Amino acid sequence: MKGFSVSVNDWGVHAILYKSLTEGDRPAWIAALRDAADRVCGRPRPAGLFLDLRDASDAALSPAHLEGLAKLLTRGGMGRSAVLLTDPALARRLAVAGKAADLRILVSDGRDRILITAAYGWILNGTEPRGGREAGRASGDILPFPKAPHRQPASTDTLRQAS
Repeated sequence: MKGFSVSVNDWGVHAILYKSLTEGDRPAWIAALRDAADRVCGRPRPAGLFLDLRDASDAALSPAHLEGLAKLLTRGGMGRSAVLLTDPALARRLAVAGKAADLRILVSDGRDRILITAAYGWILNGTEPRGGREAGRASGDILPFPKAPHRQPASTDTLRQAS
């Protein structure tokens, strides 16, 4: 099994990085993400990008890989993107490398369905994610980014089609 999965669907790209990612998998993962983004960037509606990096460790994403990921997230032709991470320090490193109005980085404790739903809500409908941090819980941080330009939200049918 590879240490990652990347798929293209109607609304954009869905990618997951697994704990089993090896050093040899890293270039293939970035290349697969880039290829998937290339396939969806020509669509009439800007394609979204959902990255689930909750299993990623600081060692798995070197500064060079973070820079490549940031370039992919901020490239022209991409729509709203959401990244889920569990490591706040890693999230901040990515935030510094990839500031963009249509990018949201959410820090999740791994099983936070509210933040996962918020990430999809952002990508599909432009609903700004809100933090849900409770006492004693690591989940709920949403890193600050510049306000995104106002867009007309997609119909709720888009959300139903994605599920």
